[in-house]
Amino acid sequence: MCATGRASLAARATRPFGAREVGRVSTPDPERPLVSVVIPAYRAEPFIETAIRSIVAQAHRPMEVVVVEDASPDRTAAIAEELAAELSAPRFLVRVLRQPVNMGGAAALRRGFAQSRGDFVCWLSADDAFIDPGKTDSQVRALAAGGGLSYCRGLTLGPTPEDVRHEARHWLPKVPFADRLFEAWPSWRLLMLLSRNAISGSSVMIPRFAIDEVGTFDPAVGSIDQDGDLWMRYSALGMRFRCVETEAVFYRIHPGQTTNLTDSVDRGCTVNRLRILLALEESGRLGRVLRRSWPVLLPLLRGGYRLWPAVSRQLVAAGSASDCGLAARVVLGWLRGRLDRDGLLTGAQDAELVAAAREAMGSEEFVRFRRILLGGGVPAAVGGGGRP
Repeated sequence: MCATGRASLAARATRPFGAREVGRVSTPDPERPLVSVVIPAYRAEPFIETAIRSIVAQAHRPMEVVVVEDASPDRTAAIAEELAAELSAPRFLVRVLRQPVNMGGAAALRRGFAQSRGDFVCWLSADDAFIDPGKTDSQVRALAAGGGLSYCRGLTLGPTPEDVRHEARHWLPKVPFADRLFEAWPSWRLLMLLSRNAISGSSVMIPRFAIDEVGTFDPAVGSIDQDGDLWMRYSALGMRFRCVETEAVFYRIHPGQTTNLTDSVDRGCTVNRLRILLALEESGRLGRVLRRSWPVLLPLLRGGYRLWPAVSRQLVAAGSASDCGLAARVVLGWLRGRLDRDGLLTGAQDAELVAAAREAMGSEEFVRFRRILLGGGVPAAVGGGGRP
């Protein structure tokens, strides 16, 4: 990004979201698709107004905001309902759905995506905000060219909009020119997602027909890694992803984030990845993925294998037993040597984690995924046709 563009984004990030941006709303055009933005909200009282007003600032119309209030004990629902009354207009609607009990982020997202009415659906975390008024317009244009999911490369991160740093999310941070391979080739992206998720959930847009045909967030994962789980399933099915090169989202860093619950996050991420590997093994696709994408294993050798050791162990064991090809078999042998050197070749909890993963394979969304996987993946009309 050029210095002028970065300065402009920084200026937007340091004033209240929505200020002086509402005037950018485009002239109503009945031919433009409806875009929905789903906000799962729990204990979001300090942030929810900022999130909703940042959507008002989007140039695209028509839009709807669907706040799924997850039985929060604070004033999240009341604030959202006040804003719905204040901001709703013929081409901008705010709706509030209340969960009867707290069910977790994935369940809230699933309900919001199901009950939204847009031709395209976005996710915005309640503590984040959109900062580029052209975000949704840019993504609608990107998906019109084909592709099952669109996301934005750039983020601003920090505790407040006044105190941020800028970041471009690359699949291989030291090799940014490789991004297009991960976007075009789902098998490369799938293997990389076992250790690194370069996609901010608050930056995504998914076409309605892809959600209806392929699936959405899985309540079985609770509030942990619900985005990485869905990106892995979409990638395993061969879905194309398209990246929009813009700094579009403010990602708020604060003590209440789920990502700060280290032990729970580690376990959840491990189980999610183990069930993907088990499904690939079950379908006979693991060997093909490794044959096509073995170079992606090389960055794991530099230390990524330590992140979730049980996943690395399962990958080595199942991959080596598959028809993965000579190159992948050699790299898996190197990976096994790294695990052995670090005393990580065996794990006392592996049996329990694999059992948890097998149990999670019985969820409604994952059963649907397994059925599509066994049937050959995603058709081109739904955003497939990449290199699965």
